[in-house]
Amino acid sequence: MPLNDRTGAAYEYTIDEVAVPESYTKTISEDGLTITNHYDQGETEITGTKVWDGGPAEKPTIELQLYQNGEPYGPSVSLADGQENYTWTNLPERDLEGQAYQYTIDETKGSDLYTKEVSEDGLTVTNTFNKLTDPVDPVDPVDPVDPVDPVDPVDPVDPVDPVDPVDPVDPADPVNPVDPTNPTDPTTTTDPVPVVQKMYLRNAPTMLTVNEQANPTAAADKPTEKQAQTTLPQTGDQDAQAIAFAVGAGLLLIALARKLSRN
Repeated sequence: MPLNDRTGAAYEYTIDEVAVPESYTKTISEDGLTITNHYDQGETEITGTKVWDGGPAEKPTIELQLYQNGEPYGPSVSLADGQENYTWTNLPERDLEGQAYQYTIDETKGSDLYTKEVSEDGLTVTNTFNKLTDPVDPVDPVDPVDPVDPVDPVDPVDPVDPVDPVDPVDPADPVNPVDPTNPTDPTTTTDPVPVVQKMYLRNAPTMLTVNEQANPTAAADKPTEKQAQTTLPQTGDQDAQAIAFAVGAGLLLIALARKLSRN
């Protein structure tokens, strides 16, 4: 590229963008050699409308909130004295991807005397006055039930004084056992000697001595009939026989008594 013209003056070169893309704006630097394209989101404005349906002439103050794609955008605004609309200006029309924003409004503060309803496009809020209804007659209160008289408390029973415990008896000292005594040897008894060794009774088929009556084993020493006849002859004296019988019976009783005492 030539630096000078024919007169020798230096050429000044600059650039420019002749076809700017849609939604962009261009900016040229001071030296004319740099062009900057800025994306233009566009500008729009949104008007929100408030409709009052019924109610007193004096309207309450309300607040409207602007939403961009469902998210709150900017602060809420107040509508007082029955104001019916509000316009938001200088709003971006589209996002950086070129998608248009969707703007809606909603009433965030109102009155309990009205019912709120939002239009389908989200730009109109209608408040309908709630008609007053006749109050319902109150129900007659039920008479309270008379309280039941309290029962007099029973007098407490005086407690019985506890019995003093009995002191335990000291146990007696154990008695030392007595040493057993050695047993004594039994005394050997001797058989009594009969006074009359032999006596025979008349007309007895078997003659027994006094000693044989006390001890039957002495029968073996019984004398023969011949010996009896020579010892005590049969004289026929009745007195002698009675005396002999009495003496023999006494001796027999004495012998039996002694034998029983030994047993």
